[in-house]
Amino acid sequence: MKPKIIGMIHLLPLPGYSKHPGMNIVIKQALEDLAMLESGGVSAVLVENENDHPHQVKASPEIIAAMTLVVNEIVKQAKVSVGVEVLLNDPQASLAIAKITGAKFIRTDYFVDKMWRSNYGKMEIDPKKLIAYKKKIKAGSIKIFADVQVKYAKLLEKGKTISQSVKQAIKAGADAVIITGKISGQAPQLKDLKEAKQTAGKFPVYVGSGFSIDNAQKLLPFCDGAIVGTSLKTKGKLDINKVKKLCQMK
Repeated sequence: MKPKIIGMIHLLPLPGYSKHPGMNIVIKQALEDLAMLESGGVSAVLVENENDHPHQVKASPEIIAAMTLVVNEIVKQAKVSVGVEVLLNDPQASLAIAKITGAKFIRTDYFVDKMWRSNYGKMEIDPKKLIAYKKKIKAGSIKIFADVQVKYAKLLEKGKTISQSVKQAIKAGADAVIITGKISGQAPQLKDLKEAKQTAGKFPVYVGSGFSIDNAQKLLPFCDGAIVGTSLKTKGKLDINKVKKLCQMK
């Protein structure tokens, strides 16, 4: 069975950042990435404002406006499902953009785990509030892909297992859970992925970092697919050969 690959569309810097090239260029690059990912065979795409450094914890109005514009253009042209993540930790903004544009899912790095991140502090989590907001804006069909014990952050709940996080995320209303390594480009530990899938059963589990041609065969038995960005690039640019090779794996 071919892996369910969700290809990343990393947007160029958005308004408010010094390297912002203008919205026409942001949209052009995003649509070129979409075309390449689709031609390579991905199952879906996920749009992130990855190049907005430093990330805002909660998105400012210009970021939300810009992402709504870009995602709307992507959804209009996409043949596959489109997802949204507004970084660093703004799942309500992601849901709002998805609702307005017709995107099908969001990713949220922080959902049920109490975590701390360098330079940003303790991350806000409130799954009940997020689900209530989802109902308020009538976004019931939009799926929530939730990371557990996500990369780059320190877990503040001593002794909490991956299994406990997965159970908590499912109970709180996630539609899929995501397991990552410690940083982007680093795969999760196999024991963590096995534990997550064993706990989740038929509930979808995705690898959220470090999934590549080199380790796909090892990881695939313990997940339902992967969200892939770094390993599909060569010198910072999407590489169609890498996309095709990964998507054609069984």
